[in-house]
Amino acid sequence: MHFSSFGMTINSHAIVKSITQHGDPVFHTSEMHLKPFLCRESVCNLADIIAVYKRSEMFYIVGIEIKEWDKRVHQKIALEYLETYRHTCEYFYPDVELRANIMKRIKNNFKVLSNAVDDPFQRTILEF
Repeated sequence: MHFSSFGMTINSHAIVKSITQHGDPVFHTSEMHLKPFLCRESVCNLADIIAVYKRSEMFYIVGIEIKEWDKRVHQKIALEYLETYRHTCEYFYPDVELRANIMKRIKNNFKVLSNAVDDPFQRTILEF
């Protein structure tokens, strides 16, 4: 199964469903801007996949980077690639404001997850 076609992410549902450590997938979208504005200086401006998982009453935003090579990838190349893109994780945690903005944009733009809180430290009554 291919996950990229002409630079665009495809078959993202298969990837999102295969990740289980964050809970149940409740939303995902492809090619979403990580920041609330377009920042051309960023190494990673677009997330190949943004997924939201729910475990108990907690929502987790996960950014997923897709890379497909036509040939076998050796460890050195994979490590160099991951080193370049590892900073993507910093966009979601511990940057609370950016994480809140992404959740707000998901809720507003896609009209989903109305019960999800924007701030990762905020709790709902159902969590207690």
